[in-house]
Amino acid sequence: MAKNIFTGFYTDMIVNFTPNTSQQNTFTSRDKVIRRADDIARLVNRKYTRISCSNIGDFTNIVKRPEVYNRLASYINKMRNVISMKTIKAGDGLSKIKVFTDTLSEYKVGNCNEAAKLAYIAAETNNIHGAQLATLETFIDGEPDKVRLISQDHVVLRVDNGKKPYVIDPWLGFADYIPQAIQRYKNEFGYHFHFSTNPDDKVLIYPRAAQFDLMAHSVDQEDWVKTFPELILPEPQKHGFESKVKRVCKNIKMFFKNILQK
Repeated sequence: MAKNIFTGFYTDMIVNFTPNTSQQNTFTSRDKVIRRADDIARLVNRKYTRISCSNIGDFTNIVKRPEVYNRLASYINKMRNVISMKTIKAGDGLSKIKVFTDTLSEYKVGNCNEAAKLAYIAAETNNIHGAQLATLETFIDGEPDKVRLISQDHVVLRVDNGKKPYVIDPWLGFADYIPQAIQRYKNEFGYHFHFSTNPDDKVLIYPRAAQFDLMAHSVDQEDWVKTFPELILPEPQKHGFESKVKRVCKNIKMFFKNILQK
């Protein structure tokens, strides 16, 4: 057993750095928009490593050791209080956002709320606009007096790019268009949430006005790039004629190799 520096306890419980990587994504069928969004989710997790009390790997033992969760949650709340106090003294919106990232780097903890804000920063730095912090909610459809929204206590980044809005979720480590993302939330990641079995219930990714959004809107593109150069993604490479020919030849070679093996 090793002593966890955040909890202070000797424990065999697995506490994961975000994101959840139990299932790797495949990118072969995804278009360049989602590949770029996926890159952002991975980039912010790599540059701002952090532990999330709500993403503890060993869920079976959490009941036996609730002090681990509670102490880590308390540490995250402490960090949030520090951020709140420091941002009051900070100047413009960019200075307040820098307080947020610097404190996050110092404490190395954070839940979905912090993850979504990091994705917001990275999106703006890479000239991706139309982003909003959003919450995952269930729309319970029934009798008129029973229709209501139930929060799933999960914050993501929603990007409205016109016809096909999409989600960037560094906390779970993926990005996708909203219909596909909702299916993943209900199926692949359903154990994190409290979805009912009623097929009439709808899952929504609902934009919520937040102070962070207002601060981010006041920052110019040049300032994002100057302040967060570590979050700049390389431009996607355009394949020239020669590289396309090589790729086709490679595929043909693999095709005949597979036939011969059979």
